[in-house]
Amino acid sequence: MQINGLINEIWEKLMPDGRNNVRDYDKLLKSVDLKEQSDPEAFTKHFLIEKILDLLNLEVLPENNFSICIATLYFKTFHAMLLQ
Repeated sequence: MQINGLINEIWEKLMPDGRNNVRDYDKLLKSVDLKEQSDPEAFTKHFLIEKILDLLNLEVLPENNFSICIATLYFKTFHAMLLQ
């Protein structure tokens, strides 16, 4: 899967309001933004961070604590990179 496909896959998993909130209004991802409600940290980690690391052939290392702020930062940074 390529990066654009990854982003499209993620957008498809968000409710329309969730897409607008995250993409257009710079809001934090919340469980109510997801079509299948789940923890936004776990969602970002699984559907964005781990898949990007996989595309780059990098190993996913276990962590002790994963903060929503970090997940949101990765998501927004990655999205901003695509817009350039």
